[in-house]
Formats: sequence, structure tokens, C-alpha cells
Amino acid sequence: MRALFVHDHWYLQTEKGFHDPGGLPEEALMRYVNAFGNLQVICRGRKVASCNLPVIENPSIDFLPFPNLLTAKNIIRYFSIKNKIGRAVRNADIVIARLPSLLGSLAAKEARNANIPYLVEVVGDVFESVYNHRSRMGVLLAHYSEYIMKKEVSKAKISIYVTEKALQKKYPCAGKVYSCTNAMVEPIADEEFSIIRAIRSSRDIYTIGLVGALDVGYKGQDVALECLRRLIFDFGQANVCIRFLGRGDPAHLRAIAERYGVADKVFFDGIVPPGDAVLCWMDRLDILLQASKQEGLSRAVIEGMSRGLPVVATKVGGTDELLDEKWLVEPADLESMVALLRKLLSNPALMQKVGFENLNTSRRYDTNVIENRRQSAFMDLLSYRDGR
Repeated sequence: MRALFVHDHWYLQTEKGFHDPGGLPEEALMRYVNAFGNLQVICRGRKVASCNLPVIENPSIDFLPFPNLLTAKNIIRYFSIKNKIGRAVRNADIVIARLPSLLGSLAAKEARNANIPYLVEVVGDVFESVYNHRSRMGVLLAHYSEYIMKKEVSKAKISIYVTEKALQKKYPCAGKVYSCTNAMVEPIADEEFSIIRAIRSSRDIYTIGLVGALDVGYKGQDVALECLRRLIFDFGQANVCIRFLGRGDPAHLRAIAERYGVADKVFFDGIVPPGDAVLCWMDRLDILLQASKQEGLSRAVIEGMSRGLPVVATKVGGTDELLDEKWLVEPADLESMVALLRKLLSNPALMQKVGFENLNTSRRYDTNVIENRRQSAFMDLLSYRDGR
């Protein structure tokens, strides 16, 4: 059997093959290989001379990369790319279209027209992600993109959502619905949490961490830097620093840190392989901050909770399904965000208590539990194929 997975995810392409800069590693793609056999991935590709990230080597996975369509240079290639996607869809036995994505929406429509069984994975709110992007074209496309995504999700026979309620409400599906986060976590045992807690308690400097690409306009790194400035200069919280994990050029954020006078308290850790390397990075933190203007269901928040971290987050997407209301703020409410960070930093016992509560909550997102739901959706998809 040949499955086709389609999403706008960027992969880096070298002479060795394709490398994931974060979000869709080989481990995540293997769930489709294990369920269906051979997998073709339609994605966006960026050629680079070299890359220190692992190459995706599984012989059952091949890639069909496309350029970014949302540029004036490439939009004229729309119909050519649409035709190539149509051919790939017709050569597949089943299709998985991850939304929001332009490539995914095209594939879902082509699959429906060709009577190829497909499901959609709803991982975010296209309006917020496009509207909050820095490009002028992104703002203009926000409403149209929302309309297209609502149409494609509503017509799907099977939808997998990363949230339990939030995205289902905005992008309803008339077919079968499953809730499966894309975060794959194995929450630490209570004994391991006790060890990590002791290590955190012995630190002289508190570390706040934020995970998110630096080259998009909605992950909130600029907000985090403003929080750091206020903690240090307005409230005398000198024993705090912040670390950023994510792809992209940090030059504009370094400039902000310099202007705020906090550059020596800010660290950019680039990208690391997903999985254990990310979790080890999180174990260096004392607080996880999620300052996004939009999310689906934040993978980073679930991963941080699974390591026993207290989390302060914006009330976007499905984040309120994860955290207690008192640790959530509106995206524009900087005052409340700073206040919550101060509350935790001034009370180490509270940090430990909230971290342990988050650890217990994260057990709902144990990999085995989520994957069992996902396999049920895949079995439904295969049933549609056999019965079409």
C-alpha cells in the first residue's frame, strides 16, 4: 500500500537527503509507515549545503518537495504544482492531509475529486497563523484561508484534531472525529521528578525557556524579552535568564535584547533533534513560557508538563485544555504574564507544586493512549478504502 502525507512543513534538503528542522521527524512519519507501508511526503523543501540534523533514512519514506507558494515569484506556478499534487494523489491508495496548509488543502480536494480515501489532521487555526505572519500577503489571505480550511474539514469523512474541543468548534467535521495530540510524551516517574526537583532547587539562576521558530511572527519571543526586561529592571529579579529553542535567524531578537540591556541574560540554542534532546533541554529550565499569539495544541507545553515544569502560557488554541486557568493570560496582557512569572520566581515551593500538578495532567497525553486513538482512525480510513 502507498500512503501520501501532505503538509506545508519545511524540510532541509542536502546531498544526503532530507532533514527535519523540528516538528515532523522520522519518528512521527513512522506512524504512517507502520500503519500503511510505503509513504510519500509532499512538503516544502529548502536546499542547504550542509546540515547537522539527522537525515531521514527509512527506505519506505520518499519526499516530493515544493517551493513556498505564498510568494509573488511562485504563485504563478500554482496550477503546475496543483497538477503535480493531483498526480501524486491519484497514485496513492490513501491520503493524509495535515491542515492548515496550502498543499494539504489542495491534496484533500484532489483526493475527494478522485475518490481516494483520505483523512485530515487539524493541527492549528489557519486564520490566526496566516494573520499573525509578518508578510502583507499573509494578512490578506487570512479570511480566504479560513474559508477553504473550514470547507475541506467539513467535507472529510475522518478528522483527527490535536485539541479536545477548541479546533473542533471552529473547524467542525461532519464525519468521524478523533482527538490525538501530535506530542509524543512519556511523563517522567515521580521518583525521577524528585531528582529533577532537587537539581532545580540547587540552582542560583532561574531559567525561563521558550520553544518556537524565530522566523515567524507569532511565537512571542519579543514578548518574552519584554518580560525579562521588566523582571530585571522594574522588579530587581537579577537572578533570571531566558533560553530560546527553535529554528531561524536570531539577529532581530538579539537587537531587541541589546536595546533592553539584557543581552547577557538571553541565550539562543538553535535547533536540536526532536525527542530526548528537547526533553533534556527542558530539564535545564525552571519555567516554560509559551507566549504565542496562536497555537493548535502546543507540543512544547505538553512536553514541558511531562518534565514537571510550571508553565505560563497565553490563552490561545487548546492551551486552556492543558493548564489551570490561573496560569493563562491573554496574548496582549503583558502585565499579567510578568505577574505570573514573578509569582513563581519568588516562591520556589510553588514552582515545584505547580510542576508536579502539570506532570500529573500530562499523563492524559501518554504516547500509548494517544496512539491507540490514532490507530482507530487509521483503521477507519482503511475500511473506507476497502469499501469504496
